Amino acid sequence: MVSNKSWVGVAAFCVAAALIVGCGGGGGVAATSGGGATAGSTAGSTAGSTAGSTSGSTSGAPAFQIVVADQGNDRLASMTDMGGSNWATHATGISGGVSPVAIARDSSKRLYYVNPSGNAVVRMDTIAAANRVNFGSFGAGVFAEFTTPAAISVAPNGTIFICDTGKRRITGMSDMTGASWSVLDLVGYSFEGGAIATDSSNRIYSLNPTSGWLMRWDDLSGAGIAGFAWSPTSLTFFTLPQGVKVGPDGKIYVVDTGGDRIVRMDNLSGVGTRALGTTGAGNGQFNGPQGLDIDAAGRIYVADTGNNRIVRIDNMNGDNWVAIGATGSGNGQFNRPTSVIVVE
Repeated sequence: MVSNKSWVGVAAFCVAAALIVGCGGGGGVAATSGGGATAGSTAGSTAGSTAGSTSGSTSGAPAFQIVVADQGNDRLASMTDMGGSNWATHATGISGGVSPVAIARDSSKRLYYVNPSGNAVVRMDTIAAANRVNFGSFGAGVFAEFTTPAAISVAPNGTIFICDTGKRRITGMSDMTGASWSVLDLVGYSFEGGAIATDSSNRIYSLNPTSGWLMRWDDLSGAGIAGFAWSPTSLTFFTLPQGVKVGPDGKIYVVDTGGDRIVRMDNLSGVGTRALGTTGAGNGQFNGPQGLDIDAAGRIYVADTGNNRIVRIDNMNGDNWVAIGATGSGNGQFNRPTSVIVVE
């Protein structure tokens, strides 16, 4: 099932560099829908692709929006539904750097992203870059300096956690000035890239794509450490997993990038494991997915990176499969989307 996906964005920063750390998604719009996850199904409908503006001209944050890290197009893209309505974009290059691998949002609906090449974190109120704030620079120092940051998560209490890949650590701060700066050194944990997430208790999760290990800490002191390791004989045999998220119900979702699927488990014991996906471009299929998010209704959104699309499903059965995307840089088009978040 594993294929040679040289385009995998996070793997380029984390795995190829062999860094020991815990880190972090054609033609017109192709919006397809199906009544389930029937592999290879192409039944669906084509949605319009001209609603909104590609210049990111929204004047305020919508009540609901889907935001995508469109890495190959060096931008964030936003839409208010899976038909591509109110399409808007924001060019993300910082200091000549490439576009972000990962994005996040806070309880005030502000958007965050990390730029690995620019060694910075960005926060802005809207996709139109209102009140944009940059933080960080390259360097070997302790405070406010990063080396290829690869993932970001904002906890419910407002703490901003960043995977500082090149320094082999997770950093945390309470605001974009670097206040309450703290660090969890992960050299001793033998991690090599991946993703980070937080849960409703502000605990931190870190995923290692090389070993498939998933670890959790209560805070950056390293307290309350717990972990999960895959078994070669179970559904949780991960191959280069690149994404992790904790849903509103506390269940843990893993993007098994090399396995072309997503996996959900009830907790770190692996109880209640469910998997969805096979290799391909139809319903119930993925091609090197890298990121996901879950909305308040429990629907799952997947950045199907190799298929240049975003997928939404109601549940882990794949019910009400809807996809939007095609290869390109226009409205409703993507080039290696690596991360997706829902802002509501």
